[in-house]
Amino acid sequence: MRVRQHGVVALATVSCLAGALPAWGASDLVPPTSGAVPAWQVLTDPASRMAVHGVPVDGGARAAGGMLYPTGGLGILGLAVGVIVHAGLEDAKQRGERTVAQEAADKVTEPYRPQIAEWSQHDLLGDALADGVPGAGSIDKDRVDAARGLLEVRPTLLITQDQRALLLESQILVRRPGMHHEAPLPLKVTVVSAPLGAEKPRDNWLAERGALLKGQLAVLLRESLKVALIQLAVPVADAAPVRQRTVRYMQGGEERIERARVLAEGCGRYLLQTLRGDFLSVPQGEPDVGGCAGR
Repeated sequence: MRVRQHGVVALATVSCLAGALPAWGASDLVPPTSGAVPAWQVLTDPASRMAVHGVPVDGGARAAGGMLYPTGGLGILGLAVGVIVHAGLEDAKQRGERTVAQEAADKVTEPYRPQIAEWSQHDLLGDALADGVPGAGSIDKDRVDAARGLLEVRPTLLITQDQRALLLESQILVRRPGMHHEAPLPLKVTVVSAPLGAEKPRDNWLAERGALLKGQLAVLLRESLKVALIQLAVPVADAAPVRQRTVRYMQGGEERIERARVLAEGCGRYLLQTLRGDFLSVPQGEPDVGGCAGR
């Protein structure tokens, strides 16, 4: 197993889960802790449930052809008004089409919703942190220590249409130590699971009261937190520039292409920063379990 250093972050892999996600080791990169007290608090809420959606099928709104804008007899002024009105109508139309597409995509989530509704965000984050996220620990909102950093995680689970992969999109609000009153720093981290076998994926996810599904959610959350902590410890903006690359990866049974900066790779995964500035962890291929296990 190889881990390449690209001048941004050097990530040591600490474990690989067969059929699941390998873990990036962040113990050398997260802010130092004081004794047994984690440097970062992860806010948990027993009342919150995870949002869940389906991954839309590619396609989207059709491109508009040539358009003749009405001027109302007002010449250039009328043309400008026509362009503005048309833009507003097109925007509303595209929003409507996206809503219809998302509603169609969400149908794949219906068998999963009753099970996911049983798990609070408090439970899922607790499972994620129980296996170790160096430098972070869970905290209830009435016990927050303003002298320590605070992470508020707002995760959304996405299920691919073939049900072979899960994506966790996490909006993470970061409040620096002693600066909780200031506007938080937003980070977006998306983690894509390795593809599940093609045979009866739904049955596999939901067997034994969703044991595999819940375990994978904990892994996805844990990886999201580790990526966020790595960025907080070694900001990409402060590191040496990394060239963009075209990365191919599997999202369930479908190949995807992303143009991004590859911040690190190893143990069968890429850690990317997309052109939008978000962070994306994706499967690279078959993980080298022998080289990753036990590390």
